[in-house]
Amino acid sequence: HDGMAHDRMVHDGMAHGGMAMRHGLGAGPASALLGLGLWLIASPPALGYGGSALAWSDISAGVALLVLGAVALRGSG
Repeated sequence: HDGMAHDRMVHDGMAHGGMAMRHGLGAGPASALLGLGLWLIASPPALGYGGSALAWSDISAGVALLVLGAVALRGSG
């Protein structure tokens, strides 16, 4: 009895996961990625640590988040 319920839950989870993959993250999480990316890019000069290794790390991570956010937005449309 429990085995059938577990199989049904696994099947339902896979079906919902497949739909989530087809439809992207959605506008909310994608917008959060874009906002965080912009913050990471803008923070070194705004907070006065531009030119350091930490600044370049923040800028490169920000660019990566912008790319991921743009891909997620394109996938959700």
